[in-house]
Amino acid sequence: MARLSPTIRFITLFAGLITLMVLWDTATVGGQVGYLRLAQAPEGWTGTIPLAEVIELQPPGGYVLRKSSVRIEVSGASTGLEIGQEWSVHGTFRAGRLVEAWRVAARARPAKKRLGLLGLGLTAALVGLAVRPTRAGLVLRG
Repeated sequence: MARLSPTIRFITLFAGLITLMVLWDTATVGGQVGYLRLAQAPEGWTGTIPLAEVIELQPPGGYVLRKSSVRIEVSGASTGLEIGQEWSVHGTFRAGRLVEAWRVAARARPAKKRLGLLGLGLTAALVGLAVRPTRAGLVLRG
């Protein structure tokens, strides 16, 4: 079996990655995946919207969440909510609004995000210290 040159392998992998990105973007915009379909959720659809940000309070019985670029109006008590908090909300769509059945606060999200960034930075530093570039590609140091 003939070996592919490093250039051909790189081009093949890059083209595959671009193809996957285009397919995912097409599915997201078409509403097959992601949160865009929530904007046109059918009457009676029941589901959970995880980790959505509160962007508006509508007393006495509602609030607005944002998940990605989608606004979701929710019917439910707005007591205890503050703008900028993240919540996971479960409910059923009725008349274009999500009627809240339950919600759970995501209070540790900023700390988890910082921890994730710290882990990403440490991984990048370790990889940077563990490998070196050569004409044949990356090789382990030592």
